[in-house]
Amino acid sequence: MHRIDFVAVSALLACSCAMAGTTAIGTASARGSIIVDGSTVNGNATLFDGTVVETREATTSVRLDKGVEIRLATDSRGTLYRDHLVLERGAGEMGSPGRFVLQASGLRVTPQAPNSRGVVSFQDRDTIQVSALRGSFDVANDQGLLLASVQPGRMMLFNMQQTGASAPTVVTGVLTRETDQCSSSGEKKFYIAVRETGVRYEVTGENLDSKVGKTVKLTGTPDPAAQPSRCAAGVLLASSVSEVSGTAGAATGTGWAASHVVLITGVAVAAAAGTGVGIHEANQGSTSASR
Repeated sequence: MHRIDFVAVSALLACSCAMAGTTAIGTASARGSIIVDGSTVNGNATLFDGTVVETREATTSVRLDKGVEIRLATDSRGTLYRDHLVLERGAGEMGSPGRFVLQASGLRVTPQAPNSRGVVSFQDRDTIQVSALRGSFDVANDQGLLLASVQPGRMMLFNMQQTGASAPTVVTGVLTRETDQCSSSGEKKFYIAVRETGVRYEVTGENLDSKVGKTVKLTGTPDPAAQPSRCAAGVLLASSVSEVSGTAGAATGTGWAASHVVLITGVAVAAAAGTGVGIHEANQGSTSASR
């Protein structure tokens, strides 16, 4: 009798897990055909955790739980989850009332405030453009280090140059020494604010006092063992700090103007011209079939 009960309970649990794994997370719609998990669909499709969506000649509108809205441009591909989108090709426009994340080529793009709207697009295989149409967006690498804060009406380019533990960190800014205003310790710490990205880092290392108040080029690595102040995006362990004239940035070999580029853990970051526009809707014709 007990064995029968055990088998019944096990079957019920297995069924419940299977049902949970197939819970719909939203819908996709297009005035034309789209490819959903390898199958061509006309019109509308139901989405599940891990659904792969590819667009052809028609843009696709995606609506997920909790009010997340995404528009995929033509010739785009991405994998959708309840709390994030992994963009693999093309461009995606994201509007979210919460902290929905759009990932692309090792970058994590997250809205800073509710109801922000922005566009993330592949310019080529290694270069990602992030445009903030409304609200601001944080852009971090896959280790969680904040690279830039894209402000409303601005665009930035991110070129993936090198990854891994040996990737360089080269930033330019004014080195300061200030009391940590985000804690009650009253401890003085070194900081560098990077003008191009709007990000501030705490700095550790030797022989920093003589550079305080000066514009410096700092080369080093993120210190994952250090706990940063809440006033900073992370801690950089400086291997070299040299004075520079003006606000020259780091030369990267990408062809971008060196005075507007910083290189953070292998990602070259530069402000882009223009203010950015949303993805234009493209139709392929109307059908009513659904998946």
